[in-house]
Amino acid sequence: MFMKFIYVIFSFLLLNLFLISCGPVKFSSSSNTEATGTGTDTTQGTGTGNGTDNNNNSTTSTKNVKTTYTVTSQQNKVDIILILDNSSSMAEDNSKLASRLTTFVSQLESSAIDWQMCMTVTSYIPYNGSNYWGMSINWSDYNGSKRWLLNKGTSNLSTIFQNTINNNLATGGSGTNDERGIKAAYWHVNYKDYNSCYRNGAALAYIFISDEDERSIGGKESEKYYSDETTLLEQDDLPSSLVDKIKASLGNNIRLRANSIIVKPEDSNCLQTQDNQGTKAHYGTLYKELSTLTGGGVGSICDTDYANNLNYFNEVINDSLSSMALECNPVGNNVSVTITPTNSAITSTVQGQSLVFNPSVPSGSTIVAEYKCAISTNNRLPNSVPEEISILSKLYTWIVAPILGLFK
Repeated sequence: MFMKFIYVIFSFLLLNLFLISCGPVKFSSSSNTEATGTGTDTTQGTGTGNGTDNNNNSTTSTKNVKTTYTVTSQQNKVDIILILDNSSSMAEDNSKLASRLTTFVSQLESSAIDWQMCMTVTSYIPYNGSNYWGMSINWSDYNGSKRWLLNKGTSNLSTIFQNTINNNLATGGSGTNDERGIKAAYWHVNYKDYNSCYRNGAALAYIFISDEDERSIGGKESEKYYSDETTLLEQDDLPSSLVDKIKASLGNNIRLRANSIIVKPEDSNCLQTQDNQGTKAHYGTLYKELSTLTGGGVGSICDTDYANNLNYFNEVINDSLSSMALECNPVGNNVSVTITPTNSAITSTVQGQSLVFNPSVPSGSTIVAEYKCAISTNNRLPNSVPEEISILSKLYTWIVAPILGLFK
């Protein structure tokens, strides 16, 4: 018993000497270094002590960032998607449509716009035994390599328009009261990899022409006139869904306008004019909502000339830059912005990691944005805590546990 007591005393003394000689396990961190960016100087962070803080051994510093962007003209490219109502209520209008588009076509031919145009209709299109929404229609009397893709410089443009509208719109939609122009546009952009109707860097302009609303009555039961007029709207019938689809397919910075030629809401005279043609028309409420959402124009289907839509394309092209990506979310949302040549009418706001301009910065301008980005550096050595725990665990196993075992 006496020998066991001596062994216990000796073991505790040995353990004490071992701990004193080792001391607590310490890990040093490198000191804060200055962050380097594209600016001319840097700002030291808020870390404490030897590059460590009191909680996580991390440091925070900032770097100056200078982003420069020159706004180019985008070569005046615009992709035009024409979406025509080919339902029975548009039979008389479609016979007049070519002449109403004559001035528009003439201006398009003589403009400096680098344009191309595809067309689809508001009904599904039968193809190989299946029905598809948003398929492109071939242009009549056009011999391009892709007959559905009309390009700037095409001769006899007015004749092509007239023959296509007069002869090629009966694709299965006539006789139905389920017009879905927004749905057709949704699926048309979904086929972008196959139809070649959407070019990189081009502005995008839709023209919806209809004397009714999406699904005829825009989902409003109170507007129902015929028994087969559908009231239920699906996700791809909604204006916001189309905008989201376009941005997902073509990028958030796509310059977009959706223009509508419709029976304007509250225009009872136009509505009566359309009704007098023999079939019931409806206000184009959802088409107007889409145009408002994208900053597009709203024209009346009762107009005798649709030439004003060309102005909407010019607006799309001239919106050269509405937002600019930043390297980070700026510290304090503080950004110093210089635009050359100076334009005092333009204001800018920080939205997340983007600088948004109102109105858009015109072509030929240079933008310089200066701001600070935060840098956070973790200086704790990996496995530092586990190593400390590991050593104490081994000491317990080697020395303390055997000593305690003597008293069992």
